[in-house]
Amino acid sequence: MTQKEMADKLKIAQPVYSKIEQKAKVDDEILQRISDVLNIPAEVIKNFTEEAIINNINCHFADNAINTVYNVNPNEKLIY
Repeated sequence: MTQKEMADKLKIAQPVYSKIEQKAKVDDEILQRISDVLNIPAEVIKNFTEEAIINNINCHFADNAINTVYNVNPNEKLIY
């Protein structure tokens, strides 16, 4: 969702929403409005950390497929 789309849903101007995103702490009222738009609890936003997201991704990609590097010898490639 773009800042413009979120601002429209919150009924505020996009530059105002941009400033909200840049704040280290967001007022509880606006946080609740944002959480309502996103349909997630405000506490999830308050407790957000990059580490938690990385752990979540790692749990969903337990086979490490996202980090797999495939080395291919160019001499072994088959060209049809």
